Amino acid sequence: MIRDTLRASMNDKLTDFATRYAAAWSSQNPASLASFYAENGSLTVNGGTPSVGRVAITATARGYMTAFPDMVVKMDDVSQDGGHAVFRWTWTGTNTGPGGTGKSVRIRGHEEWTIGADGLIAESKGQYDDAEYQRQLNQMKRTWPDDWESRKRGDSCPFCENLYARSFHSGRASEAILEGNAIANGHAAVVFRGRHVAAFTDLSSNELADFSQDIQTVGLIIERAFRPCHVNYLLLGNIVPHLHVHVVPRYLDDAAPERPLPWNPSPVPEKIFAEQFRLLREAASSLRAE
Repeated sequence: MIRDTLRASMNDKLTDFATRYAAAWSSQNPASLASFYAENGSLTVNGGTPSVGRVAITATARGYMTAFPDMVVKMDDVSQDGGHAVFRWTWTGTNTGPGGTGKSVRIRGHEEWTIGADGLIAESKGQYDDAEYQRQLNQMKRTWPDDWESRKRGDSCPFCENLYARSFHSGRASEAILEGNAIANGHAAVVFRGRHVAAFTDLSSNELADFSQDIQTVGLIIERAFRPCHVNYLLLGNIVPHLHVHVVPRYLDDAAPERPLPWNPSPVPEKIFAEQFRLLREAASSLRAE
């Protein structure tokens, strides 16, 4: 009975010590953390060089606290294991200190303590999964849509439909369509036909030759129909990753001389669209007749 009572009392003291130790790690006061160590106590993290003495331990703690100004260490468990105590913890924080990545981490680990006669930590050997820590610290924050990979595979691809009805020119490997949402009068797109191709680099040599010829032909059609001062050819595919090239006529009075036009497409009124389509069909027909 007396032995059980002593054991319970020792466990209570250890739990209290560990709780206060976790709070010190969360306090942004590195000297407070170092005060839990004996004067010549040591702290080792993941088998690295030990920090020996309170000054060195203060410096180590300051490094973590500076890198993670909101860091919180929560005690998960503390237990006696032979002549050592084992303190298990969960550490959370955001790396917003100088040169930080801005990423949040949540890491579990433990420290194995040797407690001295003075009731302070004589030696602490800490361990956590550094590979997981680095992964979280440097993880990429995705900005592209969640369905991007699906789009690249061609799932529900609008350009895999039969585009012939919308086309003003059928080329060797493509259909040329007039954009209903355009950045310039006569803005068209040359869309690869026959199969879903997400990237220019996926074309065979024969497909590349045919597609390139089609792009040039559509440029000639647009020049004949609208008499632009210049033509831009844009291979993008950032929204619909089916190979297509935007052919954008430029005019002497447009909004961005000597620069690309801003990508601010606007709907083309129905009557204007119909007239532009007619001009393109006529230009394509006259080019073929030559």
